[in-house]
Amino acid sequence: MNGAGVAGVAGAEADTLTKAGYTISATDDAPAGGYADVEVYKLGEGMTATTSALEQRYGVTVKTTAPPLPVNGDVSFVIALGKAQE
Repeated sequence: MNGAGVAGVAGAEADTLTKAGYTISATDDAPAGGYADVEVYKLGEGMTATTSALEQRYGVTVKTTAPPLPVNGDVSFVIALGKAQE
């Protein structure tokens, strides 16, 4: 999700993640809010290797709270890109 307010941020990161082997379901604008540089939300259980990989990639702790947008049942992670991408 693009929380930076700059067009194309989510799409560019989706391309980078796809090249790294991740499956991207969709990109979208995040609701207005004060996002950190990167926020990663995990939906559901398991996926410990992916959780660790995303934590290392972005230097964050993956959140287990609800993401800022509702997502469909096939989504395991939501990544919100914030102010560092401005």
